[in-house]
Amino acid sequence: MVNSKYNLYIAQLFGSPIISELASKGTSGRLNEVVQYSGLRSCNNRKITYKDLFARAYKYLQKNYRSEYLYKNNVARQLLLKRHSLQIASLLSEFRVGESKADVVILNGTSTVYEIKTDYDNFDRLDSQLLDYSKVFDKIYVVLSKNKLAEMQNSLPPHVGIILLKEKEILVEVKEAQSNKINIIPDYVINSLRKNEIEEILQSYLGYNLNVPNTQFYSRARALLNKISPVNLHYMMLSVLRDRNREYPSEKFIQTIPCHLKFAGLTTPLNQKEQDNFQRVLVSEFRIN
Repeated sequence: MVNSKYNLYIAQLFGSPIISELASKGTSGRLNEVVQYSGLRSCNNRKITYKDLFARAYKYLQKNYRSEYLYKNNVARQLLLKRHSLQIASLLSEFRVGESKADVVILNGTSTVYEIKTDYDNFDRLDSQLLDYSKVFDKIYVVLSKNKLAEMQNSLPPHVGIILLKEKEILVEVKEAQSNKINIIPDYVINSLRKNEIEEILQSYLGYNLNVPNTQFYSRARALLNKISPVNLHYMMLSVLRDRNREYPSEKFIQTIPCHLKFAGLTTPLNQKEQDNFQRVLVSEFRIN
């Protein structure tokens, strides 16, 4: 029997640190520790693979602890992978916007941010998060369960949409998000981008090569980008952000890993060697050394 006091740690098995460790080293001391003390592995001596172990952990979370990872994984599966090719769309996680970090951002023909609110979350910071997101993204959604739906349904800004994660892990759009790209603010976009991404926008779209010291770069870039319309700047931002994770993961890797590991695979920066190694680890026998 699984000890419920380890619920949070079981959810963390799907985090990038453990996935990266397995892919690079073939084992994870942290994973071994959680499995050993949580009771996640059954008491019998039947052999179990890492793939079996992750499936068991995910099934346990589905029934007992609907963690943030379950929400994120379903957004990745249902709203990215079922609708788009990774050749033309991408996903970012924990994307910095103002004083907030966006849970999931999907970039295809536009930008859509998904703020996750599980049954274990409160809404203390939601207003400030949505305000930050409204300065950078085109469409904004709050993703929640039916337990939180009544509380949120009439209290969100008109342009913010609602997606419900139902009991059987089906995402249902309750309220459609309205386009917001005419309201984005250049300073917020600049602060969310990396220096090389700003340089790409300036060079590719405006023909500028700012050969200036770093102490002057951002002030000069702001002066130039503030002259661009919000809609055009959104398009430029979209172009450079879609390229942020182009080197990983391979579409083949994402297609072949188990469904409960899709989000983990999309957001853990593994090179091709590590992707191949992780595939081998999944089918190998799990042992606590």
